[in-house]
Amino acid sequence: MKAQAISMDLFLAIVILLIIITAFSVIIFEFVNFQEQKAQNREMQIKGQAAMNSLITTPGNPPNWEEET
Repeated sequence: MKAQAISMDLFLAIVILLIIITAFSVIIFEFVNFQEQKAQNREMQIKGQAAMNSLITTPGNPPNWEEET
């Protein structure tokens, strides 16, 4: 009976350890995914600001596009 109790305790400890390791893996994966998404958003924001700046500061083509004919 003693050997069965030890194996049951060992099995329970291994299951708990696997649950903890899985939880940490999921948390780390989500954190990395969040950081990558944050970097992509920052990159899109920079590109959007550059496009907006280009549209606002350049005179356009042809230069007289605002004049009525």
